[in-house]
Amino acid sequence: TYGVNGLGVHLNPVRIKEARTNADKAGVADKVRFIEGDLFETDFSKASVLTLYLLPEVNMRLRSEILMMKPGTRVVSHAFHMEDWKADATEHFDFRTVYHWVVPAQVAGRWAGTVGHSKVEIELTQKFQELTGTAVIDGKPAGAATGKVSGEAIRIEGEQAGAAIQKLSAVLKGSVLEGDGVRLARQ
Repeated sequence: TYGVNGLGVHLNPVRIKEARTNADKAGVADKVRFIEGDLFETDFSKASVLTLYLLPEVNMRLRSEILMMKPGTRVVSHAFHMEDWKADATEHFDFRTVYHWVVPAQVAGRWAGTVGHSKVEIELTQKFQELTGTAVIDGKPAGAATGKVSGEAIRIEGEQAGAAIQKLSAVLKGSVLEGDGVRLARQ
């Protein structure tokens, strides 16, 4: 219904059979695929939703591969985290914890262009979905900025000396960040 596809991988054929039966009962068998196999030998890079029920050390072995997936890919883990990659959302249900991440686009680096009528240069540092950086607006240092990346969308807030907090929202399109009045190109 929403253009989402899923892939389930497990070594145990009994779990695969159960998953297929449950997908049939839920009416989503045409939207998910379950395979018996080794997750570390499976290409799951095209999945738009990745669900995990793996120990943290296994999640960590997969993390670099997950971070290379298409920005916007949703990752859900039942019970187990990914250490310093903080979840975008955490839910608790009947003594169970579910973690949710959105694979962030890689936007670290130097960007230059315009925001409104101002010439802007931004230097961003990225740790997963968290952004920090500095900006120069019309040739004047604007101070520190913080923000978040969710898929290809970014939000940044920063202070300019003597001015209110400035907010910027944009979407990564190739090597350009574009938004309402925002056009910044990767340098």
